[in-house]
Amino acid sequence: MYERVRMLDVTDKNSDIQLISIDEIFYCQQQRNHTMVYTVQNKSYTRLGSMKHLEQLFGTKEFIRITNTIMVPFQYIKSCKENVVVMKKMPWQDAPTAFALEPKDSEETAESILEGLMRYKTLAGGKGSSVKVPRQAVKRKPIVPSDEKITEVFAFVEKHPKCNSADIMAKTQFSMSTVERCLSELKKYGLIEHVGSRRHGGYIVASTLVEVENTAAIPQDGTAPEEMGGAVTIR
Repeated sequence: MYERVRMLDVTDKNSDIQLISIDEIFYCQQQRNHTMVYTVQNKSYTRLGSMKHLEQLFGTKEFIRITNTIMVPFQYIKSCKENVVVMKKMPWQDAPTAFALEPKDSEETAESILEGLMRYKTLAGGKGSSVKVPRQAVKRKPIVPSDEKITEVFAFVEKHPKCNSADIMAKTQFSMSTVERCLSELKKYGLIEHVGSRRHGGYIVASTLVEVENTAAIPQDGTAPEEMGGAVTIR
């Protein structure tokens, strides 16, 4: 999927799932249980999981892990001299200009960087040093889960109010990224909403949707409404 769409699913500062082009990634930095992804537009995102997973996802043709915690794309490396990787200048303030290699592996890593740069320039038609910083994100068709997966996630939220992403993932056995995309679609159309704090809160069926469903069950002749099951159908 990554090789075909060349997009990476990440989480922004509002905990919303975003898709960014891998051509925008300036560098990635490993944290405790997640990886920070920084772009050439001076934006930062979070991706759950280790950097090892990103290494497997990206491969070795365009990215290289230069330290235990830093991975960079070849297109934004300017040079590698004296065990220091010098990055191309970014227009935003406080942009990293260089990364020091780890002393014990510096010679081997520097050699891999130089070899990788040569391969990348060859793949780029000999113009690896002239790659321009993208001015804006490349607009591509977002990845949307199937209706069946979205419906299954909605049904779980309906039956388990205030559940969180981990609860849904455990029950449906979908990946976390799939669960987050389903939740994003349901929120986009106003079918669910998040209540409570980011850490201790959870998802519920949107209150407006419940009100509409209850109102629809009231007979027009004014008689007492029959007992409702509370089911909601996604159309």
